[in-house]
Amino acid sequence: MINQKVIDEIRRRINLHHELYDTKVSSTFWEEIYSKSLAACGEENDWKPDNSHRKGMDVEKKDGFKISCKSGTIEGKKEPRLVVSSHRTTTYNTIEEKVKFLSENHQDLIISLVEIGEKRYKIFIYESPDVSSLNWCETKSGWAAENELGLYKIQRKMSDQFWFEYKLSKSQEWCYYEVDL
Repeated sequence: MINQKVIDEIRRRINLHHELYDTKVSSTFWEEIYSKSLAACGEENDWKPDNSHRKGMDVEKKDGFKISCKSGTIEGKKEPRLVVSSHRTTTYNTIEEKVKFLSENHQDLIISLVEIGEKRYKIFIYESPDVSSLNWCETKSGWAAENELGLYKIQRKMSDQFWFEYKLSKSQEWCYYEVDL
């Protein structure tokens, strides 16, 4: 999945980023840092700096393992949650079609980089949420569903984008690996 050598390389590259820039590591920079960290540790992958948004994944390792690199935020004081945006679903007309698409296997793992303070980050590694058995309800802004792990939304005004909010108190149930950088 991810080893300490790769984590150390990610940390080194994030520190280099902040020697050059004051802005946080965002989307394409995160993909490149992750890809180059893998490569530096001998794990070949296919990432290219072409700003392509392949459906569902950003980095494919030589062994065919697919990873989606996501940014995220931690929100909520009473019950902190990892909040992540994911697929756009405007090409699908009904909630059933959207859920079917979201339930397909687009990647093997998601690796989220979350800024937790000035130039401080946390990584979460997890699978895509299983949304197939959720009870979806139509809302003013789209559709929503909830279970013991978190809240799931499809937002109409954002190209029917899928968002999920995982409860950090339940991270042992959804997260394979969590590390402070």
